[in-house]
Amino acid sequence: MEEDSGGPAGAFGSEAGLRRAGAGVKMARLTMEMPEALAAPAPVRTDADDDQLAKLLAERDELNRQHAALLAQIRQHDPEFAPDQPVAPVSFAQAQALLPADVPTAIVQFTLTRERGLALVITGNDILKVPIPDLAEQQGWELANEWLRNYYEGRDGDTAAWMRRWEQVLPGLLRGVAAKALQPVMNRIQGLGLRRLVLVPHRALHLFPLHACPLADGSLLTDHFEIVYAPSLSLLHRCASRPRPEREQLLLVQNPTGDLAYSEVEGRGLQRLYGSSCLALERGRATKESIFKHAETAHVTHYTGHSYFHPKEPLQSALILEGLSEQASSRWLRLRDAFTRLDLRRNRLAILNGCESGVLFPDPVDEYVNLPTGFLYAGAACVISTLWPVWDLSSALLMVRFHQIWKEDGRSDRIATALRQAQAWLRREIRSGPQLRDEVLPAFLKSVEDEDLRRKCVAAADEYARRFPDRPPFAHPIYWAPFICSGLGYPLARP
Repeated sequence: MEEDSGGPAGAFGSEAGLRRAGAGVKMARLTMEMPEALAAPAPVRTDADDDQLAKLLAERDELNRQHAALLAQIRQHDPEFAPDQPVAPVSFAQAQALLPADVPTAIVQFTLTRERGLALVITGNDILKVPIPDLAEQQGWELANEWLRNYYEGRDGDTAAWMRRWEQVLPGLLRGVAAKALQPVMNRIQGLGLRRLVLVPHRALHLFPLHACPLADGSLLTDHFEIVYAPSLSLLHRCASRPRPEREQLLLVQNPTGDLAYSEVEGRGLQRLYGSSCLALERGRATKESIFKHAETAHVTHYTGHSYFHPKEPLQSALILEGLSEQASSRWLRLRDAFTRLDLRRNRLAILNGCESGVLFPDPVDEYVNLPTGFLYAGAACVISTLWPVWDLSSALLMVRFHQIWKEDGRSDRIATALRQAQAWLRREIRSGPQLRDEVLPAFLKSVEDEDLRRKCVAAADEYARRFPDRPPFAHPIYWAPFICSGLGYPLARP
């Protein structure tokens, strides 16, 4: 983060003058060294040269016209779009203005340099500089490479087998991240009475579910703090700059490919919860054009289905609306579409409940390009997404419980609070597989009349009851930790 900088006009004039003086010295030296070259006659201009120049000028004018038309089209959706202006740095005062007043909160901005890591902890009256000695830029990439090597090992094979392996290696990977990235910060802020952290990762740290990392005492970061993520302070400032309506209208994009049983049940539960305030786009009605049309007036957008992350071309990442093959991919909602056609300026929350909907590949310049970024730039104040493939049942249970908690709260801006409570419910309050089958599932299936769908759900619950007869079936982070809240997921105004 940089403080606002500037100076008197005279200072700027002096710098510009020095540059002009430097150019004059260079030209004088060239004149002394190459007098014959400078004295040579100018080349003769021909009619062909004039024709070529006219052609180039016409091409320039046409490109300028296309550029202006494209800008006008984009500004219909985003009046603030200014491609010629650099992203303005957020000042300390602006960063402090992003702190809420409901509970003690700190913004933690990580920076990885060649020599070491550093965390800036911004509170209401101070800024703390916390050295992270074991997390220089190189160590960050080493953590990322280890994570990605394990993540993609066997990823193209059987998904269930891959998930079982990921379940085994995930705790060890999280311990390594916690020791290097989080523990120094925790040691410094202990005793400050903080209850919420807004984490702004840097480079490789964007990969990790920091909220699920174990601390020195064996507890997890989420056990102590409500966690909100921000791609950058500039984007968080942008999210906070627009007024938001309440959550009156829900746009639900429900199981568009028709092959996810619990996604179907999740959608039915949300339709029951929101009633006439829910517009559901199912199967063939869930097209890109219908989403673009109805998203403009939606206060909450909830997608439940398949999603796709493209590691080499992030703009090709997509919410899958029809088919699972490349033949149908032209009808998917791509990240490119989110940047150019999606208008979410009235949207308080967008939920992307699909596999890998929040994944990105970090790069050396800290470009943060993934589906949540696109939805935030499209105008959503907050996005809930996932960092790896998610099990259909646990993700559906989590999302329905999230909406129940969120609607019961009198404040529609306490999104991260509701997500944290829903994750704690999934982790701890479903204490065994038989409880899941005999108590949780019947309430979950109240909205389902399709007997075939009910039988599929009961069969899956029977399997959980067999595997987890006396312990919580969803305590492992593989089930709840991929869900993260990015953007303005907390209240800025006093309650």
